[in-house]
Amino acid sequence: MMSTRGLLIAVEGIECVGKTPMARTLASLLTAKGYDTIYTYEPTNGPYGKLIRFLLKRVMRESWHWERALLFALDRAWHVSNVINPLLKRGLIIVCDRYIHSQLAYQAAEGLPMDFIEKLNMEFPPPDIVVFLDSNPKYVVERLSFLKRKGNISKSSVYDDEAFLSAVRSFYFKYLRDSRFTKEYLIINIDEEIGRGYISDDEFNRRVLTIAERTVSFVTNRVGR
Repeated sequence: MMSTRGLLIAVEGIECVGKTPMARTLASLLTAKGYDTIYTYEPTNGPYGKLIRFLLKRVMRESWHWERALLFALDRAWHVSNVINPLLKRGLIIVCDRYIHSQLAYQAAEGLPMDFIEKLNMEFPPPDIVVFLDSNPKYVVERLSFLKRKGNISKSSVYDDEAFLSAVRSFYFKYLRDSRFTKEYLIINIDEEIGRGYISDDEFNRRVLTIAERTVSFVTNRVGR
């Protein structure tokens, strides 16, 4: 079953809130309900996305203040041109793991001029729905620290500072309410729905599934509007 028009859903949030499992589960549930759905993500595996990953992992060092901002915008342009717009025209539902709001929130928190970051993203299609996974940065840092001790994630993350993540979270809320970039949004409190600390993979997946099932209802009520 095809939706009458394409729908772009962005799953957003600061670090370690379960964006990727949520986005993948949401896409799978929508597919199971008969909707033509694709999961995608940013940074992409396109030519610019690969450079961004090198920067974030500190494999490659930035040589210019604006380098990462422009790479994010170039990667999004590649993504929109090669994936998002063609699939929207075909009427598919796209579930994107990070999108415009990630760049707006993170780079505003880094101190780049907001008007410049906004202009970089004005021409991209805004998401029809933003699913924002909210969490207190204090608990995020605790989860990140636990995962680092277990060796589950690299110690080279550039985004594991509580004060910085608090700023990012504030900018997320600002842009969720900005009609230029957001049509509709759903906020899910991860600390209440999944937990503040680390839980087993099985329990985590069970709780993600419960949240995703509710989110599917929210999405399908808006298909074809």
